[in-house]
Amino acid sequence: MISINRLFSSCALVVVAMLVALSALAAESLADVDRRWLDRLDSSDREPLNRLIGQAPPAFEENLRWHNAKEGIDWQSLREKVVVIQSWTSSTEAGRRWVARTSEIVSRFSETDVAMIALHTPDGEENASTFVERRGIEIPVAVDPTGKFCDALGVYRRPVNIIIDRHGAVRYAGLSADGLTAALNRLVDEMYDPSRCPEPHNESSKEFPTFTNSVGTARDIRGQSAPELKVEHWVTEQPATDDKVVLVVFWATWCGPCINTMPHLNTLAERFGEDVVIIGVSNEQLEQFQSGMRRRNLSADRFSYAVGCDPRGSMQSAIAVRGIPHAIAMSSDWVVRWQGHPGTLSADMLGQIVSADRGDAERPKGRWLATR
Repeated sequence: MISINRLFSSCALVVVAMLVALSALAAESLADVDRRWLDRLDSSDREPLNRLIGQAPPAFEENLRWHNAKEGIDWQSLREKVVVIQSWTSSTEAGRRWVARTSEIVSRFSETDVAMIALHTPDGEENASTFVERRGIEIPVAVDPTGKFCDALGVYRRPVNIIIDRHGAVRYAGLSADGLTAALNRLVDEMYDPSRCPEPHNESSKEFPTFTNSVGTARDIRGQSAPELKVEHWVTEQPATDDKVVLVVFWATWCGPCINTMPHLNTLAERFGEDVVIIGVSNEQLEQFQSGMRRRNLSADRFSYAVGCDPRGSMQSAIAVRGIPHAIAMSSDWVVRWQGHPGTLSADMLGQIVSADRGDAERPKGRWLATR
């Protein structure tokens, strides 16, 4: 006969195991995509898509015109399947090519595992029905005449895909053809758990500004998670970065243009001291850095922001910085919102990032609705 204590102990272990499993599932749904899977998108196209990751997609708009689909299609009826939304337009070669390519990839999988919806954008929507019928397209097509549903998804003129897992959460977006194939192989192998539900779609998500300036000689990671900040030696006191906008500036004491940006960075640090942490990171050895400081007649108190050395240049190398000074500005969720020469980052631009991070910025209209 099992004792009461043993029974309680067994139950507790089961509960703990269930909680661990649920936590793992939640973490998995927000796991970083393999960057080799990503299509080459501008930050203005990438960032709106990234906001969907981990959430349920928005509900289908009533004004969508459907082809090859039953009435009353909704996300609940699509659970248990991996769903690919491919945006396109029949009026451009790129749009036609993308929908055909994605359809061919999806056809390699069983219809019980993968479903596809071809989302026609407002561009050329008046001719979409004729095109679908003339070409004999058999996949479900949703034509968005106003762009409202496209705006909710973060879709604009560039053809992009959005991949929803079996549990109804957006897992990936903006993948290349090879990346889409790899993602589908991964998601199809996942077991469906009816108790697992995605985070509801949040239309009030923070809306960050989009900057299209050249990032210079480095890999453009705007809209992506920044690599981990690593500093081996702090020259000033180590700052607290939690819940702050963080501006990391790569520089060196031997670099004249880097020294010239110091007054500007000091001004930004003094103006945004409550909300922004600025960190100057040099990849010089500590002795080399100290010698350079003496040669420049600099001391730690000349900086209104934090300064440190990382001789390995870990963060700098991770984004392939080939020319300094170079800077990246991250929101408090450690996503890069701005990148480039620090001297070109104005107080107004940094202020926009701060306002969005605090949720103070007025949410602008979606790109389709703003142009109509």
